Amino acid sequence: FIILLLVWKNVDLNNSLKLKRDIQLSTSEISTKIRRLKNVEMGVIGPSIIASEEELQNALKNILKSQNIAPDKFSVSEFSISESITNLKRVSASLGYRNLSINDLTNVLRELISTEKMIILDLVIKKDPTTELLIGSIKIYHHFRNE
Repeated sequence: FIILLLVWKNVDLNNSLKLKRDIQLSTSEISTKIRRLKNVEMGVIGPSIIASEEELQNALKNILKSQNIAPDKFSVSEFSISESITNLKRVSASLGYRNLSINDLTNVLRELISTEKMIILDLVIKKDPTTELLIGSIKIYHHFRNE
C-alpha cells in the first residue's frame, strides 16, 4: 500500500512539475511575441499622438521649422481619424504644398517618414513653369496608440 501511495504521489508531482514547465514555456513565448510586436510597432507607430487637425498642423510646422521652410507653403486638408484596433488609431490627411525646391520637398518627406513614421500614400509633384518651384500634394497615413 505504501508503495502505491508513493507512486501515486510521484505521478502527481510529475504532473504538477510538467504543468509548471508548460506555463513557464507559454509565458516565455508570449514575452518573446510581445517584444517582437514592440519592435515592429517602433517602425510603424508614430512617436506622437496626432488626434486632431490642429495637432497635425503643429507637427508639420515643427518639421518645417527644423528645415527652415515657411509654414505658409503647406496646408492640411481632408483630415480624418479612424480607430482600426483598440487603442490604435489612424490619421489620414492631404498636405498641399507650393513654392518648394526639390531639396525642401525631399527634406520634408524624409522627416515625415523617419521622424513621424508617416506613410506616404500618394505624392503629386508639379513644376510651376514661371517660378521653377514645385507645387502638389502628399496623401499621408499616421498611426498612433491612444493610451
